[in-house]
Amino acid sequence: MNADTPDDLISALGDPKSRGQSPTFWLFLRRIVPLASFAAGLGSFVLLDRGEAFARWLPLLSVSGWLLIAAEPKIQARLSRFVPESRVRGAVSLTLQSIHQESLFFAVPFIYASTTWNSSQAVFSGLVIVLAICSTLDPVYFRHIAGNRIALLAFHGFCFFCVALIALPIVFLLDSSWSLVLAASCAGMATIALAMRDRDLKRPTAWLSMLLIAAEIGGVAWIGRRAIPPAPLSIVDAAITDEVERTSKRPTIRLAAIGHERLHRNGLLAWTSIRAPLGLRDPV
Repeated sequence: MNADTPDDLISALGDPKSRGQSPTFWLFLRRIVPLASFAAGLGSFVLLDRGEAFARWLPLLSVSGWLLIAAEPKIQARLSRFVPESRVRGAVSLTLQSIHQESLFFAVPFIYASTTWNSSQAVFSGLVIVLAICSTLDPVYFRHIAGNRIALLAFHGFCFFCVALIALPIVFLLDSSWSLVLAASCAGMATIALAMRDRDLKRPTAWLSMLLIAAEIGGVAWIGRRAIPPAPLSIVDAAITDEVERTSKRPTIRLAAIGHERLHRNGLLAWTSIRAPLGLRDPV
């Protein structure tokens, strides 16, 4: 992968020899995308929490950027006929970075709210937050991610996995288990498609390889599902009790300790309140 710095790419976009266009748009885009994406994710989270039905379709805005990546080879080939190659390459690199930022920052509010921080889920959620920050740090992104083919492919797949993990249950009302496997499989296919975009994807063997690898990635995600937060579900409250009020379905008392006799007489209950927006259903 090309390891041009962002300044080189922006300079190419605003090169006076290249029709004298200014790079101001790209500077603005790179600054506003992370903030706008985080705001969109937070706004979607709040609207879903309030039960606003139209909020179900907001995650599709984040997914839509990935359609540009799918069409990128054809778009790049056509633009190269009319625009200098340096400008096309710069636009593609910066657009890819923007889509990565958009996906991660959109997913952060949902994943943060769904995480049980005293469990292995904290590792996954911490990784999402760290990578979201790395996507905004140009020296880190362009030197260690975009400049390394393997790192870029892994980063690319992880970004798609995060946004699909949020979008699938909200848009299609899938439970977290199905969403996890499908998100991982789709992320695998997106990664392979990026790796093979310079090759012939019309061959049946290429598509068969993509499907097989996607299935394997889905299986790996299923095995490690306990370490991945079940976004957009989240735990609102939890308590240890020995009695639940039937009408409100809330614990009548929260126990910090319990005696031996009371334990044998009443038993013990682990009570949990789970937020499931827009009528989502999930086995617990």
